[in-house]
Amino acid sequence: MLTKDLIKCKVRSNKIHPQFVNKDENLTTLARNLLGFLDEISNISTPANKTRKEIEKALLDNFDISIPIFPGLKKILFDHCVWQEDDENIQDKRWQWLLEAQMLRGRLNFASPISYQKAISEHFDKDFTQIRDIIYSDLPENKLLASAPQIDPLDLINRYNVALVQGLLLKAFTLKIKLKNLTTIQKRNFFRAIKFHQLMVNISETDHLQQDAIQITIDGPMHLFKNAGSYGDKFANFFPHILHLSNWELIAELEWKRKKVILSLSEKNNLTSHYKEKSGFIPEEFNYFIESFNKSCSYWQAKIGESFINIGSQSYCFPDIEFFGINKEKLAFELFHKWHKGQLLHRLKSLQKHSEHTMIIGVCRSISKQKEIADALNNSLIFQNNGILFRDFPTPNAVKDTRSICRLMSL
Repeated sequence: MLTKDLIKCKVRSNKIHPQFVNKDENLTTLARNLLGFLDEISNISTPANKTRKEIEKALLDNFDISIPIFPGLKKILFDHCVWQEDDENIQDKRWQWLLEAQMLRGRLNFASPISYQKAISEHFDKDFTQIRDIIYSDLPENKLLASAPQIDPLDLINRYNVALVQGLLLKAFTLKIKLKNLTTIQKRNFFRAIKFHQLMVNISETDHLQQDAIQITIDGPMHLFKNAGSYGDKFANFFPHILHLSNWELIAELEWKRKKVILSLSEKNNLTSHYKEKSGFIPEEFNYFIESFNKSCSYWQAKIGESFINIGSQSYCFPDIEFFGINKEKLAFELFHKWHKGQLLHRLKSLQKHSEHTMIIGVCRSISKQKEIADALNNSLIFQNNGILFRDFPTPNAVKDTRSICRLMSL
């Protein structure tokens, strides 16, 4: 993303407007030439031509740096280059060489800096310029280019526009998002992204009841006093997920040049996400379970989960499967596999605080024997009443034996 000095924007009436660029022929050509230039350099075998400092000088010598977005494009390109790893022992080696050089200087008198450099070269049996390059090879400007970014020129311009917003969001107090007419898959992917980035989310109690509209408020990094920097990165990195949606509106309150301003965006800004959009694939075992359950149960019918459930305490979910009773009862079923350990513990705590929510919890046996998980399951009344263990995937019979399912079936 872009640093503050690289963000091009205007402020009018306390509203901030990023200066997005159009994908015209001139900018596309510039992006293509920059990518080609870096790709050519990455194929040169001489290491001296590959340091970050020398690559930057070469770019400045070969391109018109007066173009307003040039510094921003260069920053994005360098962020996506692969740089060679540091020598793990470079800090110890540097300290040892500096000590030896100081001892050498203390023992002998040198007529000039050149004679001192010659003595250093003889002592370490290396050319002085080589020693200088090695001893500070872990500095950013001395990194060696391993490979250039392999992206499309239009994608580079899209990333620039998105990076403008990301840079502004690093100084956000709050972010309000209004979503409309989302498909089930879009809802699932969107809230999965919120979970992945570990964002602090509040959702109005009434909004999730409207099937065509959801309003979400996310606390920004400027609301935090501790770890605001790392949270700001998560906050900004979450933004491209919004761009996969077809109908969205974003309003962010943020700080810009010591003033509070409002950033307002929507799908009408035509921003393009560089994140890969997840497919709507439904695993075959889900379809098999639903088909088998519905054949064997007359009171309940199972479907792929479509409802959003706001549990409270920063906990929410789209259940994997939902059960619908003949008298309009509804029951959610959420599965936790071996990679969901942290989410399971959080869900059990939230359900304990908000006992008005009834859910069936399925837990993979591979994690149920871990002490932390086992203790949580044994101490959870929710799991004792409506929990099941499974090996690969729950069976319909195991679910039908849970207390909530049985209670209504017996009425």
